[in-house]
Amino acid sequence: MLTLRIEIIIHHNYESYYCDIFELILQNPNFIQNIKKLEFYIDCSLGFPHSSKWTIMFYQVNFEIMVHLDKAFEQLNVLKSVHIIYCTLNDSFAQQIVNLTKPFKLKSLFIDSTLQIMSLGLLLQKSDVYLESFAGYHGSDYDLSLKRKSLELIIKYCENIKFFNLCGFDKNLISLVSNLIENIKRYLNYLTIDICHLSNGSSIILQNSSVLN
Repeated sequence: MLTLRIEIIIHHNYESYYCDIFELILQNPNFIQNIKKLEFYIDCSLGFPHSSKWTIMFYQVNFEIMVHLDKAFEQLNVLKSVHIIYCTLNDSFAQQIVNLTKPFKLKSLFIDSTLQIMSLGLLLQKSDVYLESFAGYHGSDYDLSLKRKSLELIIKYCENIKFFNLCGFDKNLISLVSNLIENIKRYLNYLTIDICHLSNGSSIILQNSSVLN
């Protein structure tokens, strides 16, 4: 098994180093295409992608300044799963993923309110049956219509969810959340819904859903 291990010990401007790494990957496709273990390490105080066997995990990475991600992913022929954990995403990133000619095996997507609905829709549509873990934060400042649209997208594209975490639940979304649970209950193993300012919210959701049946 070929392993590529990259360590960066730096506290500032790490984005430029990350971009340089991807440029090198693009310039050497014959070298990178058979890599099965890709490891990124940066000083522990920084969130940055790391990986294990056939897996890449991005944690708190700012993708807004990243380019040519689609070309880099195209070279990773043996990649089996991608995990995006609370990263900064935008439409440009989502479009690069959509441009991939191969499946994007996104297994985990943990997001906060900074993700645009269009970006979320593109990511969910591209990852489709691969997505197994989803966590979303919808704070009190997050528009109700956006909360509704994000849940509708999950219902539309994600049926194989095993881990679902929703933080910032709104009482106006009880019916929609119940429908979502019904849609994913076949594979669902872990469900967390953070309910604020609604004392009987949990019982209402369970009464409206046969997820426990």
